[in-house]
Amino acid sequence: MKLNLYPYNMYILYAALFLLLVCIIMTLMRLLSMAKALGDLQAETETLSRNAAVVSEELQKQSEKKKASRISLKKILAGWLLLSAVKKDYDRHEENGMRQAVRSYRNVTEARALKKLLSEKK
Repeated sequence: MKLNLYPYNMYILYAALFLLLVCIIMTLMRLLSMAKALGDLQAETETLSRNAAVVSEELQKQSEKKKASRISLKKILAGWLLLSAVKKDYDRHEENGMRQAVRSYRNVTEARALKKLLSEKK
């Protein structure tokens, strides 16, 4: 059985071309909307990269501050000596508790200030 579409060949061709044109137009519309979205994303990406650069600079500054603010051995030794002097004064008195610890600290700091003042006047 032979099927002869000769009279309809041009109509089929036109329909195929029309369908192809519709598909191309839809594809272009999608590409345009995608291009807009990519432009918006690019602007946001630039903003994020600027913010990331600022944050990295701040973190770098903070890490430099941490390196500079390390506790030195002199400070540790001074604190340990002060603590031992306060403990000796605390043990000398009969009273116990936080009040006596505060009084011992005050006594030690006043004695140190007095010694420092007397040594400066000499």
